[in-house]
Amino acid sequence: MLDRREQAKWLAALGMTLLALYLCWEMVAPFAGVIVLASVLALVFLPVHRRIEARLGRPSASALLSTVLVVLVVVVPVTVVAAVVARQVPALVDGVGDGIERGIALLEKWEPTRAMAEKVRQDGDLGSLLSADRLREGAGRAAQAVVKGTLSVVGGAAGILMNLCFTLFTLFYLFRDGRSIAERMPDFLPLPRDRSVLLLSRTAEVLRASVHGVLVIAAIQGALGGLAFRFLGIPSPFAWGVVMTVFSTIPMLGPFVVWVPAAAWLGLHGEWGSAAVLALWGGLVIGSVDNFLRPKLVGDRVRMHELQVFFSVMGGLHVFGLLGILVGPAVLAVTLGLLEALRLGGEGEGPPAAAGP
Repeated sequence: MLDRREQAKWLAALGMTLLALYLCWEMVAPFAGVIVLASVLALVFLPVHRRIEARLGRPSASALLSTVLVVLVVVVPVTVVAAVVARQVPALVDGVGDGIERGIALLEKWEPTRAMAEKVRQDGDLGSLLSADRLREGAGRAAQAVVKGTLSVVGGAAGILMNLCFTLFTLFYLFRDGRSIAERMPDFLPLPRDRSVLLLSRTAEVLRASVHGVLVIAAIQGALGGLAFRFLGIPSPFAWGVVMTVFSTIPMLGPFVVWVPAAAWLGLHGEWGSAAVLALWGGLVIGSVDNFLRPKLVGDRVRMHELQVFFSVMGGLHVFGLLGILVGPAVLAVTLGLLEALRLGGEGEGPPAAAGP
């Protein structure tokens, strides 16, 4: 009878715990993106924060200074780039339509491609699809959809400002109290402490490597591409640089998806010198950034196959939005770590096996 009472108490406590966890999740879920972004920023800037803390010796002042540094290094540049790109997007949309229309007109002048261009013109569906007006309309709708989706996520300008304040607020406390939080986190995982520490450190490594190996390299490649576009007089260089940055974050694609058609567009307009310069710059400079910097920034911290990285990034984008570029690989790393822990735990029973790996 006593066992039944104890079992009933245990089940009641379990039910209350699950209910409390559900209610906590409902309260925290609206701020999940803020917490993830603040955690990623804290991990990336942790080495710098530790140097600041070692010099100042005061946790609160060090956390405040590190947060201000994040604002100057990340928030201000991103805001400036976003403002410039927002002004250049309409010109980019018009340029795509005009470029394809002029390209078809040039193809009509060449004997080998005249028949193909005329066929495109005569084909009602294909011709209307590739017309400048249709392309502008489609690109405009796509841009509006992106803006609408982004605003729906962050709640418009007020939502952006509020989320930014919440992110910086969370970041301050992660800088100040992150050490004690990290020391207690392994105790909440249903694994031996040594494996929990290994799993958490592995996740932190993947997040840092994702930022260094994906976002930093993509930003450098996009900046180099945007500078080349500006030097060669291609319209909307900042906007195209951002587009190249986005493509650079997707495994098995890259900035060549943008600069190769741009070089072809220059060639079709008779600017063969500019086309050659862009092709050389893209192939030798932009393309070599990944090969040169990735080993230095990432090393062997992300021990995952390219196919795993690809689907974790694409799936992360689908589930988590833009943060999925970072969260997707981290989730996969945690999953693989848990499976590895279960595998090691299943290789032997009893206390000796619990001390691994």
